[in-house]
Amino acid sequence: MIKHIAKDQANLKYDVLIEKTGEAGYTARVLARPDCVVQAATREEALQQLRTELLFRLAKADIVSLEFTPEEVNNPWLKFAGMWKDDPDFDEFQAEIARNRRELDAELSPWLFEPEEPSAETEELSEKVMVTA
Repeated sequence: MIKHIAKDQANLKYDVLIEKTGEAGYTARVLARPDCVVQAATREEALQQLRTELLFRLAKADIVSLEFTPEEVNNPWLKFAGMWKDDPDFDEFQAEIARNRRELDAELSPWLFEPEEPSAETEELSEKVMVTA
């Protein structure tokens, strides 16, 4: 479905980046439209020129909204959404997945879970810290 938005129905707002460009003045650009950039001597001139540029472009354009229903998107996973919502075993199933993941992680990446043996240097440093604290 396409909805035409009347230009007098809604106010349009654009985020603008204004930069001081050395002695040359200011550069202003519409963040949503990278091709819409102006340069001017003052900040106010840059904003006015940018406003004029946007109004010129919008005068030649229509603004529309496109709407889609979930069926139109045709996401293959959509048919599975919510299929477990009333299953009494779902929490237990989730817990089993988490337990299995922890076991695999510990088996395949043991360095993530085993504490390192402290080196002599580390022990000496921690003793110094304890004495001075």
